[in-house]
Amino acid sequence: SSFSDNSAQASGGAIDSSGGGAILSISDSSFSDNSAQASGGAIDSSGGGAILSISDSSFSDNSAQASGGAIDSSDGGANLNISNSSFSDNSAKGDGGAVDISGEASISDSSFSGNSAERDGGAIHIYGSATLTHLTLAGNAAKRGGGIFVFGSVQLRNCILADNSGGDCIAKLEKLESRNCIIKDGSVQGDSDMADDPMLGDWVAASDGKTGYFPLLAGSPALGAADERVATDKDQLGQLRPPGAPSIGAVEYNL
Repeated sequence: SSFSDNSAQASGGAIDSSGGGAILSISDSSFSDNSAQASGGAIDSSGGGAILSISDSSFSDNSAQASGGAIDSSDGGANLNISNSSFSDNSAKGDGGAVDISGEASISDSSFSGNSAERDGGAIHIYGSATLTHLTLAGNAAKRGGGIFVFGSVQLRNCILADNSGGDCIAKLEKLESRNCIIKDGSVQGDSDMADDPMLGDWVAASDGKTGYFPLLAGSPALGAADERVATDKDQLGQLRPPGAPSIGAVEYNL
């Protein structure tokens, strides 16, 4: 499905699926230029018991006057699952230029580019608990945490964060565990993390049923450097990750 140029005077510019027990599943879809006067420029899925699952979908140029430029999954008890998707040029006046989370979330094999928030979390704002696996976040911006702002409990695994204005990853008060990530500015330094240039190519915009992504360049330190124990079987584009030598980030190199 495709949702474009929709707007809401409250939350959920394209879709409002909020409230206890609301369940929404989205796949192979695109959301562009949607807006909300409150939260969730494209989708609002908030409230205890609300469940939102997204796969193989793209979100671009959506905006919210409050939080969650593309997706707002807030209020304790909301559950969000995202895989194989891309978020580009979404914006929020509050927190979470692309995604605002205050419940539980799992995001994997997805890419974030050019998203912005006037407060915290240019790409992702987390005020709950989340597991982030094989993500690539570059060129996002916020006052604090251009890539990710964490005010909760987060596991960051096999991810790339680079060139995000306001800091690649800012964690406050709670718990952040990081494993085999490349975080260019060194704002997070787990035992197996690298503060290095991931050597990303230019952003490839979503088109022809494919989601947007950053390709890895030859010689990138991300090549074959992921922790296989927590690696996904396939990358964002559906390509098998090489057994024994998966790469860090959303997309494998030149497969």
